[in-house]
Amino acid sequence: MAFAPQAYAGELAGAFIGPGGIDPRTAYPSEQPGTPLVVNGTSHGNAFVNTGMLDSVKSTPLPKRAAVSFSKPGTYQYYCIVHGAEMKGSITVKP
Repeated sequence: MAFAPQAYAGELAGAFIGPGGIDPRTAYPSEQPGTPLVVNGTSHGNAFVNTGMLDSVKSTPLPKRAAVSFSKPGTYQYYCIVHGAEMKGSITVKP
């Protein structure tokens, strides 16, 4: 799941699988391992926060789940880079 401006999320979804394979910006979390995923509207200069791909198959190195927190109230748009427009929505955080 990615939190990003819609235009950037759409760009990433379009580049998800390209000539070189899976785009690492979509496959891996936007933060270094061990760093919390915090949606704050300013991450990476464009509000991009990505959980990376998740997978419940034991033979893959991908995690089964990810936790995301929000630093302030507001409505945040999310987008599934893998599934595209079919899996998007918003989360509202109240004080």
